[in-house]
Formats: sequence, C-alpha cells, structure tokens
Amino acid sequence: MVRCQGVLAAAVAAAEHGVDVLLVDEQPWLGGSFLWQQTGEASSRKRLATLLDQVESLENLRTRVSTQAAGWYADHWIALVNDQHLTKLRSQAMLTATGCFEQPCVFQNNDLPGVMLGSAVQRLLHLYAVKPFERAVVMTANADGYRVALDLHAAGVSVVLVDLRFAGEPSELASRVEELQLEVHTGHAILEALATAREPYVGGALICCLLYT
Repeated sequence: MVRCQGVLAAAVAAAEHGVDVLLVDEQPWLGGSFLWQQTGEASSRKRLATLLDQVESLENLRTRVSTQAAGWYADHWIALVNDQHLTKLRSQAMLTATGCFEQPCVFQNNDLPGVMLGSAVQRLLHLYAVKPFERAVVMTANADGYRVALDLHAAGVSVVLVDLRFAGEPSELASRVEELQLEVHTGHAILEALATAREPYVGGALICCLLYT
C-alpha cells in the first residue's frame, strides 16, 4: 500500500516489478502537491502527466482517492476511511509519503487572520480558484516563496517579496520576478503584522533590515 504525493513514482516502480499496489490519496485527485505547486513549470506538468498515464496503464496498481489511512495497526492492519465507509485492509508492506510540514514564520502578530502559509495560498488559487486577497507580502528564504509570489501575481494580486537571504534567489525564478518588476527586499524580515484600524485582521506589515555579520 502506498500513500500518495511524489510517491507516485515509487508506486509505479513497485507495480512494474510485479508488486500488487494500492495507491491511497486523501485528495479527490491523484498528484499531491503537483496539483498546486510548480503548476507554472512545464517540466512539472509533463512529469505528472507521465506518472498518471503509467498509473492508469498498470493493471496491478489500484487507486483509492478521497480516502484516508486513518490507522496503522499490528501486522499491517490498515483502516481506510472515506465519507461512506471503513475498509479493513491487510498488506505485506506500507509506504507513507505525507510530505513536508511548513513552519510558520515567527514575528509579532503572526496569528492575525490573513497571515497564512504559502501552500495554503497555492491551494486556494489552484484547487479552488479563489483569489485570497488583493495585496500580499511574501516572506521567504527559498525558491518556494518566489513561486508563491509568481502565482499571486498571475492571479492579479499586488505582491512584495521579503527574502531573508542577503544574496536573494539563485535560480531563474529571480529573473522572472525581476521581469515582472515585483518589489523584492533581500536581507530583510517581517518584524510585525499590522492589524487594520477597524477589524482584527492583517492590513499591512512592518519589515526590517537584517544585520549582516
């Protein structure tokens, strides 16, 4: 049994070697974070399409979507739960791929409504076609933050990038941001999220320059 994201490749490889594989994903569609991250990159779209074609072509690879592996008990007794019923599954082996967990940035008032993780923004944009706000400040220290900024800009959101790194982003993503003339502050951090005057949700951000030592 395999629980899905980038583990699609592992499921395909196991099935190609004759293993009877069940691929379980809690989302309605296979693909994991491919569905909301790096959607603007042709190589990622091509990779996902190839993997899904391989999944479809292998008779010994079955899939269950909108299903959670709710429990993993002795002797690989696994509880599969969807919105209708519970399935008791016994497997010889189990491979989990739960992905990484983003850590929220630490600054004053980072719990104000409107402060959210980059992946949450991308899920709203790409899975539900929801434009989360009109203006955004994206704080990052890696390429993913630049992808979030580009996704927001494509959705019509005014974006300012705050990069903790003094050297900025080394990949071609920085060139794309520069071409779009997005405002970027390298070597900076968010010091405080500022609430609006009337309502307790985020209305701005106070950024500060980091000291280089």
